[in-house]
Amino acid sequence: MSPESVENKLERLSRRVTTLEELPERMDRLELQILQLRDEMRAEFSAVRTEIRDGDAMVVTALTEQIEGASRHRSVLFEDAVGRIAVIGEGFEANVEGLKALDKKVDRFHASFTHAIDASNAELRNTLASKADLRNALEEILSRERRRRPKKRESLATEQKCVGCELRSKKTSRR
Repeated sequence: MSPESVENKLERLSRRVTTLEELPERMDRLELQILQLRDEMRAEFSAVRTEIRDGDAMVVTALTEQIEGASRHRSVLFEDAVGRIAVIGEGFEANVEGLKALDKKVDRFHASFTHAIDASNAELRNTLASKADLRNALEEILSRERRRRPKKRESLATEQKCVGCELRSKKTSRR
């Protein structure tokens, strides 16, 4: 390396000193810019916080309205359901009462029907007994008649023989 000339060194040193002399002024400008940036950022952050608060307030208001609306709707639905359950309960009770009344009617009908069937059965038994008595009486009459008939048959046969004889005799006389 070659040794530097004194003039070059002085010039370089002079530039450095000039640069160093300008440094406080530059620092002041930089400080001013930093202060402006800080103020601007503070204002912007404050505005952002205000917007967030306003947005939060709007969201809270909207949510509160929706929750209240849903709560009112839920209350209406609940009251409607309670009313329907009450109507169903009344209908059920009416149906139960109706079924009890119908059950009583069925019991009365069953009792009267059973009584009528029992009476019909008794009448049928009497009728069958009467028919059995009649059958026995008829069988007795028929057996008596059967006993008498052979006698009648014999007399009929005799009469037929006689009638046959007469017819033969008439036929022979015509010839």
